[in-house]
Amino acid sequence: MAAILIVDDEQFILIGLGDYFRSLGFTVDCAQDLEEAMRLLQDIRYDLVISDIRLTRYGGEGLRMVEYVRNNSPGTATILLTGAARSAELEAEAKTSGVDLLLEKPFLLDKLGSTALELLKNRQRLG
Repeated sequence: MAAILIVDDEQFILIGLGDYFRSLGFTVDCAQDLEEAMRLLQDIRYDLVISDIRLTRYGGEGLRMVEYVRNNSPGTATILLTGAARSAELEAEAKTSGVDLLLEKPFLLDKLGSTALELLKNRQRLG
């Protein structure tokens, strides 16, 4: 099954998403900050990265990570999670950085799971 990297500064989200995706048969690694995620991305090829847009109080780290993924692992799909309301500016930033999907919190785990599976299926078909 596919390998997923989940990045969020909130431990309970990492545990919940990690357990959920493992129950679907995915191999899952978790990181709590941008630096840890980038170290993992240097050593492991992930099929999907799911990241919160805000990993510190300053925010925007998720967008930087997506740019890093695009530059270093172009075959990796990305889903960016945001607790902020979607805006035209955020949509434009996400598109520019190469995000495959921007998803607003809160979301249903089933929706995230089915969306991730569909995104991976489409990537395999195109790849």
